[in-house]
Amino acid sequence: MKNDNGWILVALLAGCVILTTPIYLVVEAKSGKPLLAVVVTAAVAIVLCFAVSQIWNQLDTFKGKKRSVAGNIPDEAVIPTPLPKLLDDKLARLFFDGFVAANILDADYQPNGEHSNAQLTYMVSTVADILNQNYVWAEFEKFWDVRNLRQSHGQRKVAYKFSKDARCINDVILQVGQQSPIISKLAHFIKWRKDVCGEDL
Repeated sequence: MKNDNGWILVALLAGCVILTTPIYLVVEAKSGKPLLAVVVTAAVAIVLCFAVSQIWNQLDTFKGKKRSVAGNIPDEAVIPTPLPKLLDDKLARLFFDGFVAANILDADYQPNGEHSNAQLTYMVSTVADILNQNYVWAEFEKFWDVRNLRQSHGQRKVAYKFSKDARCINDVILQVGQQSPIISKLAHFIKWRKDVCGEDL
């Protein structure tokens, strides 16, 4: 560690030499006594060396603390998975906050309890369709740590939206859509509501 800061030690010692030399010359010139000049210079040198040692110890202590803190960081730090880009959309966030309120998702937008891929796929695909969003699968597969959401979407039958498993999701989507003056006027929401609820808006 001290080797790393060797240049600092050399600079400090050089500074001591530079400072004590003119002190010796001044004292000798004014007193005419070389011995007195040596004593005064030696005293100043001792004070400076003590100051250098204190500075050096502080640097050594700082380095040790820095290394200790770094040693507490695990080799593989856990980095939270970022939210899918769909959740950057304020309207999409309204839907997903609704799923949280309905206890379908937890506060971190993670599935709350056991949900099939079909349910998760229907949730994401319906919100994405209503808001005309694409390319959502890879991010949600990573975010929820599930696989084959896209494949489930491709295999999903239109009839699933009428199933019992989809009812709680439909309730949230309908409620959020009706309460939002923007969503309620979206063509894709109007079509979805007509298909699911059989209502013309």
